[in-house]
Amino acid sequence: MASRVDARVLLILVTTLTALELTGSSNVQGPWAVSYADLLAHPEANLAYPGSRLLQSGGWGEYAEHCGPNLMCTPGDRPAHIENQFVVENVLPTQIFGWYQDMLSAGGWRPGPSGDSVHIQAYVRAPGEYFDLNVHNLEESRELLGSQGQVVLYFTGYRLGTCPSISAGCHSDLVAAAPNDPGPAKPLPSAWIYLDDLTNRPEAHLYFPGSSVVGSNGYGEGAGHLFGFSDPWLGVDLIAPAATRGEIEDWYQTQLTVRGYQRVGTTPLRAVEEFQRGAEIVKLTLPGNDYCCEPYGAAGLMYAVVYQIDTCEGHHPPQCRG
Repeated sequence: MASRVDARVLLILVTTLTALELTGSSNVQGPWAVSYADLLAHPEANLAYPGSRLLQSGGWGEYAEHCGPNLMCTPGDRPAHIENQFVVENVLPTQIFGWYQDMLSAGGWRPGPSGDSVHIQAYVRAPGEYFDLNVHNLEESRELLGSQGQVVLYFTGYRLGTCPSISAGCHSDLVAAAPNDPGPAKPLPSAWIYLDDLTNRPEAHLYFPGSSVVGSNGYGEGAGHLFGFSDPWLGVDLIAPAATRGEIEDWYQTQLTVRGYQRVGTTPLRAVEEFQRGAEIVKLTLPGNDYCCEPYGAAGLMYAVVYQIDTCEGHHPPQCRG
């Protein structure tokens, strides 16, 4: 279990230090990039066939540079994007393809080039805007999901880019997340936990006031088995303008303690703090004390929060699901 947790922590640390050309000022002149909030405001970002359940999702806003933990930056010039993985029962792949074709055509999309006409349908709309749909057949879906039922596994991807070039100095308008009021603890799901179950949990969106979400990545129960873990988790990358590491750290300590969480571990070198309440785990990843945020072109700090349900080692469910 420890190695799987370490792998996830390292993954979140790396994504936390993803460089985005961001600014919180409306006075900045120059071209604008697509923020993560902008992207999610488009219906195509989460367009799902009726009855589908979300297994995995990940995406980030548009950025012009990509920096690793050592702050060595390389050109990125990547559009805003989100990729979703869904599963749905008792339908045929042709039904899914047909439904998306109808929905997208009604929204002004037209067919685009695709290298795999059997599994993938691609669509284009405005310049820099793309949508692709990848549907597995029943046999492939059963093999990938380990299921004997009539289930179909499919993927969607939505990309939107407006930044003309890296040298243009694009900026993204930071949009602060809505105030968070989780309320009292709710009973954990007793059935298989999909990612959409996880996103409805209060602590899955517990953000320091004024923070803006710039990216996220999450898996439902069992969806990450190819990466060495099966527990459901959701990690969110955020930036808090005009905030210090100590302020963010103290706020989470207070908020989680009030909600019944206890600090169970800290990793100074990785700046990771872990809190637990039964089978629920919250991990807070902050930059080191000597971290400089200047490469990001934003005032404030980038940090990451992971919410996880430990389905095997904790109190839910009564026994590990294998």
